[in-house]
Amino acid sequence: TRETLQNYVKTCVIEENISTKDLKLFMAWNFSNISNEGKCFFSCFHEKIGLTINGVLQKKIAFGHLKRIFDRETAEFVLGECVNLVGKDKCETAYQFEKCLFNIEYNRLAK
Repeated sequence: TRETLQNYVKTCVIEENISTKDLKLFMAWNFSNISNEGKCFFSCFHEKIGLTINGVLQKKIAFGHLKRIFDRETAEFVLGECVNLVGKDKCETAYQFEKCLFNIEYNRLAK
């Protein structure tokens, strides 16, 4: 539910001790200059919603989430584009996945 998601966000903000600067960047959908704590926020949130387990993306769960945002064909494209991005750790990997999703959505809306 929406309330559960909001609680996950609050929990991850606290657990990862993210800065006000990172929060402002998130609110503006600005993925540049995000701190490591900000990147770890994404990892925390992904774990809470079951998108990742121990930093490993759960493809079926990811596809289910993507189908809520995109039509099936676009969801398959997005998953194919973003699923194999791997960073130096689970925080960087989660950040790369979010950044990929944002770039695809931004480009789609910009058309």
